[in-house]
Amino acid sequence: MSREIEGTIAAYVYENGVNFLGLAKVDMPDISFKTFTSSGLGMCGDVEHGALCQFQPMKMTLHFRDTNTAFYALSDQRIHQLTLEVAKQVHEYQAGEIPVTGVKYVVDFEPLKTTGGSIEPATPQNVTAEGSVSMFKEFINGILERHIDVTKYIYIGHDGVDRAAPIRKALNMAY
Repeated sequence: MSREIEGTIAAYVYENGVNFLGLAKVDMPDISFKTFTSSGLGMCGDVEHGALCQFQPMKMTLHFRDTNTAFYALSDQRIHQLTLEVAKQVHEYQAGEIPVTGVKYVVDFEPLKTTGGSIEPATPQNVTAEGSVSMFKEFINGILERHIDVTKYIYIGHDGVDRAAPIRKALNMAY
């Protein structure tokens, strides 16, 4: 492979696409499917199958060096639309270049828990805001790679196929 992403150079987080939130670190949501388990006569064990467009709860944690306006704003019990803009360093082995790839995440975030960190001299407090993610979009260089919206029954994968469309049709949902 002649092109490889080496890692994150920098990242900015915004609320509603414009309000800058100064963050030290973001723990991204894990994406896990709910599963069916098959077992029975003629099988030498159990096997799990991912349930189509059914996801386990997704959580995201935002880490702040200290208390600030953004930390308190994200503690407000409402849905926050957050945009995480990431600059990733790429290594082009054959060309000998180091271009930058833009990665963007858009999430609907509902706060579930905040931590107060710890207070001691000459040390950041290290507070966090943890929340539930009901919508998750991921773009690489402006191209949609994945879109999950558990409240609107949307699941678009890397190939651009909305695997939830037949389910919405069967349920007579208008989207």
